[in-house]
Amino acid sequence: QTVYLTSMIDFENVHKTQNATINIAEVCGGAARTSRRAARQHMSTGPNFDIVVGIDLTMRENQHRVLRYFCEEDVLVAVMAPVCTPYGPMSHLKWSINPEAMEDQLRTARPIARLCGYIAGSQLAKGRHFIQEQPHPSSLYQETPWPSVLRDDRVVQMRYDRCMCELRETGRSNGLAIKKPSSMAASCMELVWPFRNCKCDGRHEHAVMQGNRRQLSTSQLWAWN
Repeated sequence: QTVYLTSMIDFENVHKTQNATINIAEVCGGAARTSRRAARQHMSTGPNFDIVVGIDLTMRENQHRVLRYFCEEDVLVAVMAPVCTPYGPMSHLKWSINPEAMEDQLRTARPIARLCGYIAGSQLAKGRHFIQEQPHPSSLYQETPWPSVLRDDRVVQMRYDRCMCELRETGRSNGLAIKKPSSMAASCMELVWPFRNCKCDGRHEHAVMQGNRRQLSTSQLWAWN
């Protein structure tokens, strides 16, 4: 049965568990493709805390509820992909061109970045795990509490290129590869190990995505059947 979730209260009512381990729960998971893939593998999945299902993580009350969820529930892995626009490799140029617009974007992104950091810290404190995707480089990891999270000996980062994970232009039969240098930060090497050999080998042509944000966003959707 499909359950349509439109508020934080809906999440708490539907997903409240009783001493059951949840394999994954997502933060900023978009269309929750990771959870759907996990469900196909008969894993237990928790909420996808994302604006696409009506959960505004810029609201302090929602932030408290989401953090409480990860503190109280037994979630094996928190899968996170917070907003990266004001933090990514092009952000310095964007700041110089339109600082007012970037300030607006930072006001939205900063509380979510910090929330993800606190979730990561909570998972570490409980002996559980997290994995988070960001472009490379990303200044998000300068936001509190990420510096202390990254100092934990268990935390690792793996740099990779998305072209080696089959990221290609959409809307074309033979779309060019999109490089997009990225990184995964995680609570253990096992979670990032699949990306160890995913640095571009230079054997293919790359599409030029600079200035074509909409095309890049569309292409980044994980296509699977």
